Amino acid sequence: MTEQNELLERILASRYFARAETRKRILRFIVERSAEPGSVPLNEYEIAVECLGRSESFNPKVDPIVRVSMTSIRRRLDTYFEAEGGKEPLRLRISKGRYRAVYAPNEKPRESATKQAAGDLSPALEKFWRPHLASDAATLVVYSEPLFLCDAKGLGIRHAGLNNPETAADEIVAVVPRLGGSALTPCYPYVSAGTMYCVIALTRIFLGAGVPLEVKPTRLCAWQQLLELNLVLVGILGTNSFLRALQGHEDFVLEDDCIRNGNPQPDESPVYCGERYLDGSLPRHRQYAVVTRRPGLAPGRTITMIGAFHGKAIDGAAQLVTTEHLLDGVLQRLTAHPGADLPERFQLLAEVEMVDIGDDVANVRCLAHRIMPAHPA
Repeated sequence: MTEQNELLERILASRYFARAETRKRILRFIVERSAEPGSVPLNEYEIAVECLGRSESFNPKVDPIVRVSMTSIRRRLDTYFEAEGGKEPLRLRISKGRYRAVYAPNEKPRESATKQAAGDLSPALEKFWRPHLASDAATLVVYSEPLFLCDAKGLGIRHAGLNNPETAADEIVAVVPRLGGSALTPCYPYVSAGTMYCVIALTRIFLGAGVPLEVKPTRLCAWQQLLELNLVLVGILGTNSFLRALQGHEDFVLEDDCIRNGNPQPDESPVYCGERYLDGSLPRHRQYAVVTRRPGLAPGRTITMIGAFHGKAIDGAAQLVTTEHLLDGVLQRLTAHPGADLPERFQLLAEVEMVDIGDDVANVRCLAHRIMPAHPA
């Protein structure tokens, strides 16, 4: 395997590409085609048809899937080489206009990248997660698991509004009468991809800092177990009762189908709901998530909540608080100057843009934030 191929595999296995299947496919396609003897730069049509399987009638003026993906790929490549790829001997770029893989010496690794490659966290990651990482108490991630009702043949039925394992089997009959008489058993065979991506991103942060992290689904947790721990609550209200219970009187309140803004500021909406739309013929999806930091259930403990009403929005919110270049902007919002500590209580409203039928996360931004008093009246 050549040095360039080895670099490509490390890039594709990194956290910036590991869960972005469309972008991985495009990047590999461009790199492999660029390595062919006598190759010429690729255009949008070739990438869309030969790599993504679009029809021969594909029109890049109508469907911007390649341009949208390339913007994300370039940003992810830059972030990789600013972080754990900072000590790579080569740097990979994709030329603009017509697409070709270009390798050059990686001459200017950042200091933070060197630290992260050595196993330490970047300053931004360390600062944001310091209340968890520096605590003498363990941190437990409590994540959502959707309830399914399964019959003897293995058929699983999921209704988003039915999440109580003691009553769901009876309640589903009112929704689907033909299920009356069926022997349905509560089961938990599935976790959303966005929730798992979030848990994986959090695990990498704690491993990078050398700090243990416990992970459990909500159904295996009880309040008595959580009292003395730092908590990261991940998921959707209907399937994470702890997340629902610990929402306080903050401005951004997660509901089952929207995020309600109790104190809209100029240019803010009182309600944020998901939206599906077409960008030309490219399916797009916009969703929202809330990240809330608050004191824990016991003195000296911390709770971070990452909640949404769509799984991939949880993934997007996790990217916002586990990716260095995104977190830099968050810290600028939350602190008066670079040396200032983070407030004890704050909220971030994340806007998550997704593309194509797989709802691949294409872009995440912090749309708004709130800083609350440490001890609300």
